[in-house]
Amino acid sequence: NDLRAVEVRLEQLGQFEQRISARLDTVNNGFQSRFENLDDQLQAKFSEVNGGIARLGQSRPVGDEPMASAPEPEAAPASTETEPSAFAENTADPGSVEMPPLRKRAPPPAPNPAYQRIQQADGKVYYRKIN
Repeated sequence: NDLRAVEVRLEQLGQFEQRISARLDTVNNGFQSRFENLDDQLQAKFSEVNGGIARLGQSRPVGDEPMASAPEPEAAPASTETEPSAFAENTADPGSVEMPPLRKRAPPPAPNPAYQRIQQADGKVYYRKIN
């Protein structure tokens, strides 16, 4: 009687394993599909950036003219981000970027005598309470 109960339970576990395996395959396929979509989008963005860099290289000023006098590229596609061009404008003339004055950091608070400081070789710091 016990043997039959164990055999029934093993059969149920086999069916359960098959259902779990099918669900994992479904999830895996979904993730692979999403990764492929993200990869395609990333490749498209790289192509846009490379095209923008090529256009900027072609419209580069000749001689000692400053970068600010270079003609702006014509209407950029609406999907491109403005951060890279803003970065390029800010770095074109390093003297035009003003850096805020450096502030000195306040010294760290005094260590609590109830804790022991442990610094490992990889630079991580841990504190252990002393009993």
